[in-house]
Amino acid sequence: PARHATTKNARYKIHGVKNSSSEILVTIDQSQQKNSWVSLGVFDFEKDAINVGVVFLNDLTGERDLTIAFDAMRWRQILDTPIGDGNGNVPAYAGDGYDSPIGTEAERRGTKVWPGSWLDASPFGRLYFVGTPSEAYHTGADLNLPQDADRGKPVYACASGEVVFASRLPTWGNVVVIRHDPLVTNGKVMYSRSAHVGDMLVQVGDRVERGQQISTVSNAFGRWAYHLHFDLSPTTILESHPEHWPGKDRDATFLHYVDPKDFILANRPRS
Repeated sequence: PARHATTKNARYKIHGVKNSSSEILVTIDQSQQKNSWVSLGVFDFEKDAINVGVVFLNDLTGERDLTIAFDAMRWRQILDTPIGDGNGNVPAYAGDGYDSPIGTEAERRGTKVWPGSWLDASPFGRLYFVGTPSEAYHTGADLNLPQDADRGKPVYACASGEVVFASRLPTWGNVVVIRHDPLVTNGKVMYSRSAHVGDMLVQVGDRVERGQQISTVSNAFGRWAYHLHFDLSPTTILESHPEHWPGKDRDATFLHYVDPKDFILANRPRS
């Protein structure tokens, strides 16, 4: 409902989540949404709790001259149980799967990765810039549309999670790193890096949902051709070192990164 929702700080309080002594707070930037269902996350409920499954939306955003929208809520059952830490502790948030970070909504929901006319100019693990000082194994995908048609195209969160870095870096330009929620199917936590981007729409600490726009495709302030550098890491390297680049260290490349195309294909949402 973007016509009547301009708040960046709509605060939803979810009651009855297992292993939580109080309601779970989820903040949604309503100004970025329009005529679509927005996920608050994946939760495991305590069936006998008071007000279990009840969601309150407080009109207390701390903003001036902005509006908030109230609308229907719906729950959808997920048959898998989120994986905990082995001690009965289940995470408050869990991810329902991964989409491509680019493409229209219909394309991202489709089966093709990469979607539409998007191409990967430098696939994962490929040695490129061969014979130059920049020779390196590629850590992810360089996603392009022909003839700079990708310039300014939206970049989306590939899965739900929390922004842990959003700033400019030497060589990289603007970079957004997201620590994604544990997958509901296997508990795996991944980090995504979207680099060379423009118009960063998120900041550190923001929660994002799968399919939420976080930035636009750019060129690192003129350093590179227009494209999105996108990689996925199963380690914490991008949280501690968002600029990380293993160069010609093949072992480090395959330790800290996975093929993003293969990972997304293996972990698609059920709907």
